[in-house]
Amino acid sequence: MQTDKVPRQLSQPKPEPTFETEPSVLIGKFVHEVSAL
Repeated sequence: MQTDKVPRQLSQPKPEPTFETEPSVLIGKFVHEVSAL
């Protein structure tokens, strides 16, 4: 699944990762912000 996801992001880059494209990144940012508070 990741092999199919990589070329898509390179061909269609987005300014900000969404929960559908990068759930792990979005969750990581959320946890980082919450832990910083």
